[in-house]
Amino acid sequence: EAAHERGIVHRDLKPGNVKVKPDGTVKVLDFGLAKAAPADISDPSSRQTPTTGETLEGIVLGTAGYMSPEQARGQTVDKRTDIWAFGCVLYELLTGQTAFAGATISDTIAAILEREADFSKLPSTTPSGVRRLLRRCLAKDPRRRLRDIGDAHDDLDDRGSSPTTEDQHRTGRLTQSAAAVLAVGIGIGSAGVWLIRQAPSGEMQPSFSRVFRLTTTPAHEFGPAISRDGKWVAYLSDARGNADVWVKFIAGGEPANLTASTDLEIQVRSAIGGLEISPDGTSIAVQARARGSSAATFDTWLIPAPLGGTPRRFVETAGALRWSPDGTRIVYVRPGETRGDAILVAEVNGGNPREVVSARGGWHTHWPAWSSDGKFVYFFQTIATWNGEPSEIFRVPASGGEPEIVVRTTRRALFPLPTADGGLFYAANPNGVDLDLWWRSSSKNEPRRFTTGVGEYAEPRMSSDGRRLVSTLIEYRRALVSVPVAFEGSTRFRNLTDGFGGDLEPCVSPRTGRIVFSSSRSGNRNLWTADADGSNPRPLTSDAAIEERPAFSPDGHEVAFVADRGGERGIWVVNSDGGTPRRLASTPVLDTLTWSADGQRIAYAVPAVDAPQLSIVTVNDGTVHRLPTPNGAHSPSWSPHADVIAYLEPRGPGRTYLKFVNSRGQPVYSALPDGPAVTNGFLAWAPDGKRLAAVGVPGSANASIWIVEPDSSQPFRKLVELAGEVRPRGITWTSDGSSLILGRQEALSDLVLFERPE
Repeated sequence: EAAHERGIVHRDLKPGNVKVKPDGTVKVLDFGLAKAAPADISDPSSRQTPTTGETLEGIVLGTAGYMSPEQARGQTVDKRTDIWAFGCVLYELLTGQTAFAGATISDTIAAILEREADFSKLPSTTPSGVRRLLRRCLAKDPRRRLRDIGDAHDDLDDRGSSPTTEDQHRTGRLTQSAAAVLAVGIGIGSAGVWLIRQAPSGEMQPSFSRVFRLTTTPAHEFGPAISRDGKWVAYLSDARGNADVWVKFIAGGEPANLTASTDLEIQVRSAIGGLEISPDGTSIAVQARARGSSAATFDTWLIPAPLGGTPRRFVETAGALRWSPDGTRIVYVRPGETRGDAILVAEVNGGNPREVVSARGGWHTHWPAWSSDGKFVYFFQTIATWNGEPSEIFRVPASGGEPEIVVRTTRRALFPLPTADGGLFYAANPNGVDLDLWWRSSSKNEPRRFTTGVGEYAEPRMSSDGRRLVSTLIEYRRALVSVPVAFEGSTRFRNLTDGFGGDLEPCVSPRTGRIVFSSSRSGNRNLWTADADGSNPRPLTSDAAIEERPAFSPDGHEVAFVADRGGERGIWVVNSDGGTPRRLASTPVLDTLTWSADGQRIAYAVPAVDAPQLSIVTVNDGTVHRLPTPNGAHSPSWSPHADVIAYLEPRGPGRTYLKFVNSRGQPVYSALPDGPAVTNGFLAWAPDGKRLAAVGVPGSANASIWIVEPDSSQPFRKLVELAGEVRPRGITWTSDGSSLILGRQEALSDLVLFERPE
């Protein structure tokens, strides 16, 4: 953990490199990549095996018996290869045998690539938390592996669980060394327990004496809801490949998949809202549609709970449904994408719906939550389709009225969870990049942070008695990846950055081919530049603000970007070689910035009453004027060779289409058919000005990338559909137009349960 915190990957962790001094101090030796050394040739696991890495020059050495699958294949390795080796060493401590062994090096590598470790050899006294940790460390797919070695503390601390019945019939014992290692882990892990704190007013801040991971599978698990009696949790998971609704009882047992045998396509994201459990615990509400349906939107369906059954459609074109505390009403979101979302309150059967929050163009309204007395509905609003900055929390009377702001910020305040005593849990990032859970008392004292650590804590839900709180713990992999624009064969993505630096929103310089992108690798979200292959990264800006959505000028000399510098959102411009940025305009920017071909103007989209609209700012003096379009417009992209601006026109849920105008607002390519819906999407012209990349990101379905050639007889061609847990964040073309560079955000998440004392 100490090494990984400093960016060091060992790459040859094994028992021979772990030494214990007489005073009990443990030392990990031979850092910097193992060097060839004399080996016992009778022990295949000790032989040094050279492999080549795609991003390294020369030879990478490792020890066959402790190599991760990706290391054995000669692929790029990161800290997850050390986590695999940690699992191998721990397995050997407990069993006295290597996890993967063969008569030859080839046999050993074959075992690593093709076979699972034999967990039946573990001693019967091995705690269930340690068994779980081993499985998480030895997941062959690195994306499904334990994502941070510091998270091992939770499993090592879970010593109160009894072995399974099957395990109790096995014989064995912990070795003295293994017991010592576990004791060290337990001592460290206990530091993670939450403590009772007293708020400045004398009110007691909610406290939890036990914190543990409720799910530990390699799958993406998210959008949880907890039953009112706190006995079971429903959640979304892609363990089967597709998203499904799962139920897990907190007392123990295996989780159950409730939708695997249904003919439903389940929501793949929880941006609008996750699951909900009815007050009597007999139904789970989820966004879904019939599999293979041509419907553009998802409805709310009810799944019998907690054991499953035949689902039924409940409310059309609705998401994030929540039952009122007394069970007599429901509230839900009617999504409208960039035309704005509305919140409706209805009778418990869905009848007599009435708007309590109206849709506003460019504003997304998500995650409604009832106050404990049923008088108010809390929610958050954002202009970013991915629940980004800025996002603020509001509440509105359930009977109707004017919304009032509850948490104001230029960053993110999301997922409101009112408590019975009038307090409020929510997720926020007031001082950094990642979300933590915060709590504010009913007296509205200064909020206090409740969680810290690697990853984002999000989507909190609580049982009626307040004793149990479930939350999603998300770790994002954000990387720049290249995608060849080729329609023959399978599409191959190639990572330009490793995914651990938070790299998104790339833009390629038309002059040098160098990339500018937003990144959180410095601890804040700033602008960085790198060579075309992702190498030689260096910071371009260094403010404590959120700086994003960069765009090179046509001559490559300047970069425009969006930032909240000085506590106010606006458009800024900086020299591409660095220097002091200058503010061009104070304005909320919905999505992309795009320069005119002559470098004199920048187009962008802003919120408006009925639908978002385009504006243009003059670079030399900051003059702003509206760009008229026939209907609403967002995500502009200016052709590099002509006065043609491509943009997306939202017409309603699931119906957003590509359109074109010139800088005077006159339609261009008006005979071009609508083509595919590009919901919540964005665009980028190719360097030749003849093609565009169009990315669609539906709220509940998989994202996709299309190539559009307006002058072609086949103008719309689908390049690739992305996995459900992947969300694209920015796209650009390479200088030669042969490939795209995509900001790829992949969510890896588990559910965490917090328990309050009896």
